[in-house]
Amino acid sequence: MSKAYPHYFEGRATATGDHALGLNRVEYLTFGAIVLCAVMQAVLIFVQEINWDEFYFLSLIYEHQRGELTKALQTIHVYLFGWLPMIDGNEIRQIEVARAFMLASELGIMACIYGLSRLFVPRQSALIAVLAYASAGFVLLHGASFRADPIAAFLMMAALVLIARSKLRFADLMVAASMIALAGLVTVKAVFYAPALIGLGLWRVVRSEYPASDFGKLAGLGLGALAIFGSLYWLHQSALPAADLAGSEAMMSSAAQTTLLDVNFFPRMGDAIQGASLAFVQAILFFAGLFFAFREFAENNKARTGIAVLFALAAPLLSFLFYRNAFPYYFAFIFPPAMVLVAFAAHRFSLSSRIWVALIAVMFLSSVLLFSRTLERDQEAQAQVVDAVHKIFPEPVAAIDRNSMIASFPKRGIFMSTWGLKDYRGKGDPIFADILQNDIVPLLILNSPSLEEAVGDKLTAPLRARLLPTDRVVLSQNYIPHWGKIWVAGKKLNLGSVPVIVTILIPGTYQVESDFPVIFDGKEIAGGEVIHLGRGEYLLSSGQSQTAILRWGKNLYRPTNKPADKPIYRGF
Repeated sequence: MSKAYPHYFEGRATATGDHALGLNRVEYLTFGAIVLCAVMQAVLIFVQEINWDEFYFLSLIYEHQRGELTKALQTIHVYLFGWLPMIDGNEIRQIEVARAFMLASELGIMACIYGLSRLFVPRQSALIAVLAYASAGFVLLHGASFRADPIAAFLMMAALVLIARSKLRFADLMVAASMIALAGLVTVKAVFYAPALIGLGLWRVVRSEYPASDFGKLAGLGLGALAIFGSLYWLHQSALPAADLAGSEAMMSSAAQTTLLDVNFFPRMGDAIQGASLAFVQAILFFAGLFFAFREFAENNKARTGIAVLFALAAPLLSFLFYRNAFPYYFAFIFPPAMVLVAFAAHRFSLSSRIWVALIAVMFLSSVLLFSRTLERDQEAQAQVVDAVHKIFPEPVAAIDRNSMIASFPKRGIFMSTWGLKDYRGKGDPIFADILQNDIVPLLILNSPSLEEAVGDKLTAPLRARLLPTDRVVLSQNYIPHWGKIWVAGKKLNLGSVPVIVTILIPGTYQVESDFPVIFDGKEIAGGEVIHLGRGEYLLSSGQSQTAILRWGKNLYRPTNKPADKPIYRGF
């Protein structure tokens, strides 16, 4: 260990390799690679396909503005991004704009990684840690996605930096407490940062000239964060006409049961291995940092306090052992504090500048390769569907789909994530007949294998959960294909001289598509004409044997081009 190294645990002195003026060659290269990684992410904002979670995150904003939001927990972003519906364009355009703000959050996370790392290592090692994060595959793919994770990660990382580097003045403590509270309101996953917060706080106390005073300040910060969280939650809940505490408690209970309790050990091991494969050099540096930290802890008594902080910053990663929803996007959220271990490894490795240049090149070029592959996973299919829906239905109508893809339209039915479908099947209660009896839902979008299978359409992804039999029947008997994966309310009927009973669950104006007239309860309707049908049973027949179609609406728009031969969603 170099003589300069312990000084970084004390937060003073300059280490070998930090030049008073300018950057060295490795630092220039590292900084340039970081900038280029950010540029690639900026490009992907407008190219990369949108995940179902992003559409859902946007839909909560529309729900709030319609007065339909029923849960106060994890929905505080409806105020932060309440201006998005005013953006000219459809849901895809609005999400792209929101992604730009997520990229800003990610850049803030990188700055915080640098700020924390510089407490312990020289500038070059801190920059390498930032590049390791920026070039990791899971960050390139998900670091700027429009979901709670980038916001919460930035807020928690900024709070860590304030705890570690500020003078703990009242203003510093208030800002940090507010950030922690807001992060918890954005997503309860913020609690996984607790070990890092506690460890870093205790480190400040141990190093302080006035430990009792600083302990009191940091304890006050924690209490303040809880108070701010509770106050903001109460204000948010009070402003929602349909929300109550019981609803949030029920959601939390279900979430805890599904994501924490009802899981196997290391439930997302496969995703973790895949994540490491997309960040191979970074993974090596991280585990090397752990190795060096354990060795230093065992051999150097003076360094133990500082090493313990490194362990605390890496402790949030233990959530992988029990958290079910540790999907690839979660990595970009949970890894930032642990990147200090990468910085530690970079500092402890005695490598020449030439070798560091090679490692930096490997990290950057692997990111470039993933970027080039990701360009192929574009938004074409999604853009076609969203654009077509808005032309078919110029005014919002209720819709059934996986995830509120048309966020400006009210969604009916469950959010069809693996968690949502598991909960739905566990209850065993069919839902769609009741929905159609109590609401007019003319639109069905087959953006889930569960919905595709329910109506007998071609699967575009593996089927993980079927809808209940009654719900499959309800959907297949009340919706017909319109264009691609867009289905509308309707019936396809084989008619002849013998009347058949047809049950209408979705009332509205229907257009008859037939070669010969169709007789509705004794009234003859020619093909192309429209008829208003309420809920109920009708006797239909035809003087000629034929296949007739009843399609909800009048002269519904239908694109002349064929839909893109791509899945709407291709996973993480």
